[in-house]
Amino acid sequence: MTAALRWPSPGGLLRPLILLFFGYLFFPSFADGIAWIPLHVTLYGIAIGLVLADISQKISLKTLSTSLYLNLVLCAMAGLIVKVFFESIPTIPLILFVGFPLSLFSRDFQFVWIPIAALGAVTVERALFLGDNRLIPWAGGFALFGVVAGEIISRGGARYDKLRHEHEQMMSNARDITRRIMRADEFGVSDLAKRKEMAVSAALEEERLLQRLVEVGCRLFGARSGIILVPDGPETFRIKAAAVSKRYSKFMIGDTIPGDKGIINLARRRPDLTFINADAKPGRESIPFYRADLPVRSILLRVVPQNGCPDDAGSLDQVQCAVYFDSDEPHVFVLDDATRKRLDVFTELVSRAMEIGTLLYRATDDMTTRDAIFSYVNELTRTMDGGKIAEEAIKTLLRILPKCDSAAFLVNDGVAEIVHTSGDILDGMRGKTIRRQEPSQIGLLMRNVNEIIFDRKRRKPSPFFYAREDLGNVKSFAAIPCVMSQDRGGKLLAVLVGVSTGEGVFTPAVNDLRVLADITAQALDNANTHRKVEQLSRVDSLTGLYNHRTLQRVLDDRFEKLGRDYSSSLAFLMVDVDLFKQVNDTYGHPVGDEVLKELSKRLEDGVRGIDPVARYGGEEFVVLLDNVDIGEAHKVAEKLRDSVEATDFSTTAGPLSVTISIGLALLQKGEELSKQELVDRADRALYRAKEEGRNRVVGFQEMG
Repeated sequence: MTAALRWPSPGGLLRPLILLFFGYLFFPSFADGIAWIPLHVTLYGIAIGLVLADISQKISLKTLSTSLYLNLVLCAMAGLIVKVFFESIPTIPLILFVGFPLSLFSRDFQFVWIPIAALGAVTVERALFLGDNRLIPWAGGFALFGVVAGEIISRGGARYDKLRHEHEQMMSNARDITRRIMRADEFGVSDLAKRKEMAVSAALEEERLLQRLVEVGCRLFGARSGIILVPDGPETFRIKAAAVSKRYSKFMIGDTIPGDKGIINLARRRPDLTFINADAKPGRESIPFYRADLPVRSILLRVVPQNGCPDDAGSLDQVQCAVYFDSDEPHVFVLDDATRKRLDVFTELVSRAMEIGTLLYRATDDMTTRDAIFSYVNELTRTMDGGKIAEEAIKTLLRILPKCDSAAFLVNDGVAEIVHTSGDILDGMRGKTIRRQEPSQIGLLMRNVNEIIFDRKRRKPSPFFYAREDLGNVKSFAAIPCVMSQDRGGKLLAVLVGVSTGEGVFTPAVNDLRVLADITAQALDNANTHRKVEQLSRVDSLTGLYNHRTLQRVLDDRFEKLGRDYSSSLAFLMVDVDLFKQVNDTYGHPVGDEVLKELSKRLEDGVRGIDPVARYGGEEFVVLLDNVDIGEAHKVAEKLRDSVEATDFSTTAGPLSVTISIGLALLQKGEELSKQELVDRADRALYRAKEEGRNRVVGFQEMG
């Protein structure tokens, strides 16, 4: 070995001697049989390895353990196994010539000569115990082979260590040079790296928003899968975000989808809406997303043109994106005004999210400002609340300009409300409102929708916010409007304001403030659109009442509350319009819809504001009454029935009169009842009311 050697220590010699002593105590000599040969080889090998580790200053027991023991086991076990089948073959040569090649496959063969030396020691042992002088040449051969092999392998290992050290040194120098180049502005590498990082971060933020949206879309439309695609070349789409169940995700073809075939091409030529409610065969000619014949039976697809005008679609360079939803159930998507409205709102939200990534590229190259804006956008992916967005905008403004006080206004119907402030100058102004007609800088901004910046104290100052304000020695003022894009109407959504007692604060950062304002406007627009989507998903599009899905969530909440509070009760009123089919058959469905709208208002007006009213389906409605007894519930139900009976509903066909039947079920205090059992009871009571002549209230408890 090339390592520096020293004289063996007493402990270093004692360990192998103890090992050999106990080894021969448990495993006798060769005189008892050749079966102990592999064990003795192992004992000698470990003993030699322990001595080597003691006399060498560069070899540890841990290093030996990674290769020595594996080599010993390979040599010994290979020879022993073959010996069982070939009894006539000499054991020692067999272990050597079978075990030695196998040991080369171990992790590190630097110590492969140790088993060879151990075999030599075993050969000497056999010669001594068995008195067989013919084994002496074997011992000499093993010893000579072990020395030669050890020297060759040691020299090779030293050469390998030297080359590895030179390689590591070269790589270290290369890394140092790379770091120096990255710090050198004259090469432009630092600027390029920052721009690349900005582009990657912008793309990531955009993809997070789109991924969140496609998941919301699946819930909104009740779809199994949802996909958002963007053009990627003259004839292909690329999947930008997808929400696909684990069961079907393995069948996705890939990221690139042909745009000139199948339903994608059909939707591109009919950009208003492509809607299929029939069995469709997946494949590149029909549904180019899946590689197998999945049971896709309902499809909803919309292609969004670049400027929002359907006439501009027809080629992929004029397409902004496409949204796709499917289900394995037939007739999941109903082609009605509600679906069109939801799809319009959803595609607007997707379009706005894609524009945020474009805005990020306008951010300044300044590291502090860039990090502040990216952190801001990252926070925006976690909230859809206007007040929280305004708060994060102010925090970002302070990171860009830490030596100023700031405020954020949310604008609605010509009134700007201060929803968040920061700093002593504007302390106490939170919650105050400024009208469009106010003779102040904010009022002027609301009228003209132009940014206002002052960087020095004015001789004849007009109020910044309202008359008789006292802002101290303010010298710099900036008010930046957050405005929707022109294709969205250019509506003013918010105003970001900064004030400072220093001069020349805002002009150098005006571009950064504009980017911040544009991103804030997009975020607020997205929040408003998201709120509309949530509202559409909760209410019935015809009546404005809770829909069936929302009713189930409300019932779940009520039952969870009842499980915690046994002193509460819940009344379930199932309401049905009597002979409503005759109204539709006689006057037409539009007139029937008018009756349902007016009847919904009567039901809402007849209960407390805390009592939910929902459209259960068709001409059936549900009213929930909290904490009432059976008498109070019956009284409310009769009040509703009387109100409807006394109403002449105004319709395009003239005034019409209808009646309702109500089935009542009560979950009393402390009663154990499931949600479905309560609904079934109310339904049975309603059926009894119909049987008894309609236009009446029947309680389940009264049925006996």
